Amino acid sequence: MLLIARNWRSQGVAPSRPVLFLSLALGGWWIVSTPFALHIPTALNGEYDYYNGLWTHLSCLALFVASMSIPSDMATARRIAALLATAVVAVAMVNISETTGFTTIGLNEVSTLGDRVAASALMNFAIPFAAVALVRVRHWALKAGLGVALALLLISEFLSQGRGAWIGLVVATIILIVGLARSKGRWKIIAVFLAGIVLLAGLAAKLNPMVAQRFATLSHISQDESINQRFIYYRAALRAVKEHPVAGIGFENFRNAYPQYWGADDIYFFNNVIPTMVHNGYLEAALNNGIPALVLYLALVAVVLVKLGRELSKEASGDRRDLLLCILATLAAYLVQDLTGWLDLALAPAFWIMLGLAMNQAEQPVPGTSTPATKHAITAFSGLMIVLSLYLLTDAYARVITDSRLFRAQSLDVRTQWRDAESLVKEALSSLPADSRTELVAGQIYASRFMATHDRETYARSRELLESSYDHNRFDRMRLVNIAALEVAALELGQIGAASEFARKALTVLAKTDGDNPAFHEFRAKFFVAQGDFYEALKAIREARRLAPQEDRLRLIESEYRQKFDSQKASVR
Repeated sequence: MLLIARNWRSQGVAPSRPVLFLSLALGGWWIVSTPFALHIPTALNGEYDYYNGLWTHLSCLALFVASMSIPSDMATARRIAALLATAVVAVAMVNISETTGFTTIGLNEVSTLGDRVAASALMNFAIPFAAVALVRVRHWALKAGLGVALALLLISEFLSQGRGAWIGLVVATIILIVGLARSKGRWKIIAVFLAGIVLLAGLAAKLNPMVAQRFATLSHISQDESINQRFIYYRAALRAVKEHPVAGIGFENFRNAYPQYWGADDIYFFNNVIPTMVHNGYLEAALNNGIPALVLYLALVAVVLVKLGRELSKEASGDRRDLLLCILATLAAYLVQDLTGWLDLALAPAFWIMLGLAMNQAEQPVPGTSTPATKHAITAFSGLMIVLSLYLLTDAYARVITDSRLFRAQSLDVRTQWRDAESLVKEALSSLPADSRTELVAGQIYASRFMATHDRETYARSRELLESSYDHNRFDRMRLVNIAALEVAALELGQIGAASEFARKALTVLAKTDGDNPAFHEFRAKFFVAQGDFYEALKAIREARRLAPQEDRLRLIESEYRQKFDSQKASVR
């Protein structure tokens, strides 16, 4: 709102027209391509617990334009950088406390701090500023404080085990060394800085053996199982991009699309896991909104980096050069780690703010030079940010209330506390109506009540909710699994006489995506057993054994089913 007021009072600045045009084009393409998404609600709001949908992306783009357009002298830019770095230091302190087990609040995996890999990458937005400030200040008390802050950031990054972030840190360190080496008398500090990184990496490895293991994998990265898994993701994503090259499949729809595009070797790594992200930011950009979105994004970043590099080469020394150097190092670290990274609600805004600040400082904008077209564009972005903020605030509130009610309902005993549990479920459904995940969890709670009491009414309600959940997201196979599992229980308990046509079709659909999964065939065998069809059950369990011959448990199940099948044949005779 302040930016809009300043802009129309000619107190704003005129950002680079090519960059503003690319921002408009990128945001416009995101909007235009979203209606072609596989599952539009996911494309708009994002995957549950990640929320990197269209609304979040447009908010980040608005942050970029605002950061690029604010009147910002050196003092203002340094304050923005200092505030961002201070926030990251606070995250580092919590992260260290949680990863070392000093506290067990559970904050090391929540979306406000990012998961451990994203938290690792987040440290790189503060490390260059802390390092250069440590070099620049003369007061020993300030040096000591900055040294402690830098140590916290580095230990947090190493404990978080993000190898992509570590490689980004190496790139950022090289940029800083090259930039600082031009000034005389800084070699000693650079040597101390490098030695400190090595020592802190060793300390992190001592504090957590998993860190030492992650360091060890860097020497034989091609043999690392998680890397090989990611190439499976990449191949599936490339197949999807080939099929949807222009508009993509929609933000965070990789989980919905993956079963259609996985390869025959996927079963070697995965049994019952469907990935939610590609683990490559650039490939995911092309997958989400098509190749044009990736081209526009790369063009926008390239223009900013080229302008930043040119300005940096003109500056011989001084505060402005150090600021530009730090910004370049943070952006380079993020872009490198994004080769193996993914979208994160805590990480993306930091990147877009820093990218906007880079353009702001590289352009050295002059207040009062905006054209009417530029004013309209900045106002549009700012207004969009206000509207999205209000929407996301109300939506987040509804989701928090819904989740808390469902969580409380799940914690209650469905036998003795059903009245309270059902009341909470009904409140959750009214707080977030027609939401696929809410209906899924609600259906599971009703299914738990049915399993405990054999109440046919709760069975019917559970079926109704699970089928509605499937109707609202037909790409999520877990809805079908839950419906089929509920029907197996109803058959075993004698509540229904035969399997429904819907359940049979569900198994047919699941067979197309899970045909190479032994767990699916084991489940299919239970479905046939519940109907008394031991012939089909034997065929299904044998298929499971073929896919997982090392599982002795399946051999015992097959033996049990064969005995029942033989007994069934004898009784028929």
